[in-house]
Amino acid sequence: MKRSLQQPSRKIKDVRHTTELSSFIPDDADEYRESLLDILERMDTGYWPTIEVKRGWYQLISELNEKLSNQCQNYKIRSLKSSSHQLQFHINLNPSDENKLQGLIKEIMYAIARSQHICEMCGVNSSEKISEEGCKSCGQSGTQVKKRRNKNVSED
Repeated sequence: MKRSLQQPSRKIKDVRHTTELSSFIPDDADEYRESLLDILERMDTGYWPTIEVKRGWYQLISELNEKLSNQCQNYKIRSLKSSSHQLQFHINLNPSDENKLQGLIKEIMYAIARSQHICEMCGVNSSEKISEEGCKSCGQSGTQVKKRRNKNVSED
């Protein structure tokens, strides 16, 4: 049976019904646990509920989620990840909330700009952009850490 491109995969859709979302919270969430759970609950149907950023950005994405939810309670997250040392945060809105789109975009763009100055590993805020060379505070570079769903695995 051929599946429409618009129809979400059953496997991804069913993960919400068979698995507690709390099992997708990163092990190092600590004080951000509740906020990250709210973010996972906002993941749009058909998108894997995962947070693909490191601990240094948990505060950033928690603050962003709070600002966005204050403007629009019904927004959904399609993806939340790191790419090229900056935050990628894609959302979906109900048609009735489209009048709020510009305000949401403004908050997201501000968070993306901030992410370029915050070390994803340790959370140190820098006046300079974090680059491939890495963070001067923790010594980690973006190329020293492999990404896996909600896990940090150091290369040897």
